[in-house]
Amino acid sequence: MNIFEELDLDKETVESAEEQTIRPAFELLPSGAYKAEIKELATFTTDSGAVQLKAVVYIPSEDREITIYQNVKKKNGEPNAIGQATFKHIVEATNTSMDDLTAKTETIEAYGKKVEGKVVKGLSGKPLIALVREVFEEGAKYDKYNDIEGYARTDGTNAKGENIVEVFNEKIAKNPILTRKAKNTQAKTNGSSDAGTAGKVADML
Repeated sequence: MNIFEELDLDKETVESAEEQTIRPAFELLPSGAYKAEIKELATFTTDSGAVQLKAVVYIPSEDREITIYQNVKKKNGEPNAIGQATFKHIVEATNTSMDDLTAKTETIEAYGKKVEGKVVKGLSGKPLIALVREVFEEGAKYDKYNDIEGYARTDGTNAKGENIVEVFNEKIAKNPILTRKAKNTQAKTNGSSDAGTAGKVADML
């Protein structure tokens, strides 16, 4: 009996296994304005009863996804203004009308588990500019990550026509890495950010 048989291993499978490799360390994106597109936008209810917005933003030039979560409704039912503003800013940055959006109930992944969510239809693949921040959160379990501070139209402007990309670039030139103090909140998957509801989608969120 050989060693493979003794250990109940398959000789052919062992010998044909690929050589081991070491993955390089995950590198954060430097703070900057990146051409991006929306891959997923949805809301879901957390175990506590709060409603969160999940946005997955894809950056083709870096082949990188950044996922952000924002509370849009507190567990007591009150709206969360910052999260609601994020929804609005994302939609406006893609030059999409709220009236053109619908939502469909689907299974999505949130914080690493499957949950029922309401997925916005009509935004997937639409371009925008993501204002990405490199963040160091002192004392957090995952202390380094990318956040999205804002969303601009492809010409660099917001809905008012203001060039927010220009302002953002000036800001990060002075402070390229944003330092935060850790909060006792749910973990991020790669980022987090700043959504008003209107039109058909508002009735479903």
